[in-house]
Amino acid sequence: MKKVLFTILAAGASLSLSAQSAYVINGTAGNDLEGKTIYLYNVGSRTPSDSAVVKGGKYSFKGNTEKPVFVNIGYPMQRGVFNMASVILENGTIQVNETAGTGTPTNDKWNSYQQAVKPFNTKIAELEKEARKLDRSEEAKMNALRDQYMEASNSMTKITKEYILNNLDNITPGNLIGRNERAFEPAELEKIVNTASPALKADAGFQRFMKHYEGVKRAAVGMKFTDLKMKDLNDKDVSLSDYVGKGKYVMVDFWASWCGPCRGEIPHVKAAYDKFKEKGFEVVGVSFDSTKDAWAKAVEQLGINWPQMSDLKGWQCAAAEAYGINGIPFTLLVDPNGVIVEQNLRGERIEELLNKYLK
Repeated sequence: MKKVLFTILAAGASLSLSAQSAYVINGTAGNDLEGKTIYLYNVGSRTPSDSAVVKGGKYSFKGNTEKPVFVNIGYPMQRGVFNMASVILENGTIQVNETAGTGTPTNDKWNSYQQAVKPFNTKIAELEKEARKLDRSEEAKMNALRDQYMEASNSMTKITKEYILNNLDNITPGNLIGRNERAFEPAELEKIVNTASPALKADAGFQRFMKHYEGVKRAAVGMKFTDLKMKDLNDKDVSLSDYVGKGKYVMVDFWASWCGPCRGEIPHVKAAYDKFKEKGFEVVGVSFDSTKDAWAKAVEQLGINWPQMSDLKGWQCAAAEAYGINGIPFTLLVDPNGVIVEQNLRGERIEELLNKYLK
């Protein structure tokens, strides 16, 4: 009898703990959603994990989660999903107000950040709206708006940077780190990587940052080049190692036909190539194009006469991941032994540096 009683009590305690560890999301919705079904989506997914019907302007989700994760609340549209709110799914009672959640530790932290940057987001949106109204001839007004924009942007970046450094023990900085990577010194990024909690390291946003960060480190001065295997304009298999590390200085030019600044740099690259190609200098173009026709047409139009390669995957190309590239044009100068010696050679600086290395 005592054994049975103990078993019942233990089961009751287990149920009690389970109930305590459950999450409840309570939210409100507009009149246009009355009687309609809204859904819970994992970030990046269009497949809902739960659903709720809006009744009396309110909705509720209930369940359990092993660890905090970002989720979206919304409903399907013809093109994708309309996200009403983004919250952190963690056990406890979460109240959704407007677009964020409160009531649990991690949601409260995330909401505090959202409230801190909200005035600057609003200011930036207002400035962008004003800028669209101006004529190009109104240069003074445009410059004034640009100064205000930079001031608001810098203030928001400062708040974001402080928030990230103070919240490495939870998942909320996951997406922020990658978007604000340039605000940090290399030593600060290294500290973030080394001190991030297991929960943060498991976050999808942080993992995307790490993937890019590893590429950035591979592109650093002093590193051995990372090989790429693609095709040339004749559909022949080529590798970066076919040109790099073969006894010449090689400038690897990451570009695309659709990139205006890339096209603007081509005359400088061409001038340097023509001047130094007989002195142990080579250029290899790595295209971020997604269609061969556009790539080939640009090569012909711009008079590019150095080797080209691409996997025609746009921003999903192997080069973007290998070297952590999130903006083009981007260039690397690699020495005869295959070691990166310079980054971001642009304009007249190309010839200045080549004069230094190819005396």
